[in-house]
Amino acid sequence: MVERLKKILKEIEKRNGPVRLFAFLEMDDMADRWTLIISAAWIREANRFKKFKEVMALLRKNFNGEELSSFARVVLMPKEDHLVHELLKKKTGYHITDEKINGNMVQTGEIIKSDATL
Repeated sequence: MVERLKKILKEIEKRNGPVRLFAFLEMDDMADRWTLIISAAWIREANRFKKFKEVMALLRKNFNGEELSSFARVVLMPKEDHLVHELLKKKTGYHITDEKINGNMVQTGEIIKSDATL
């Protein structure tokens, strides 16, 4: 799944520009369901829904229905969000296991991309 998400990340960046955070996490009470968190300078309140639809179209293109149902949430967040701020402290490729981050329990996850300089 992570390899396909990396492919999606490349496509997102090709279309929109750099992504500062792309994280795939199993969190809190969402056992066996995933949260995809994306943060980028080009995500603004005015275009958030349009960008969300673009991301969802890429997910639908790369994952079948059963795989898609394993996603609990897909969120596009500003850098200023507390959770994003904490996740940006982790390096690209960091694997999370049973870690509390900003009050959220992350059972497992992968920081696919983290670049706090963006």
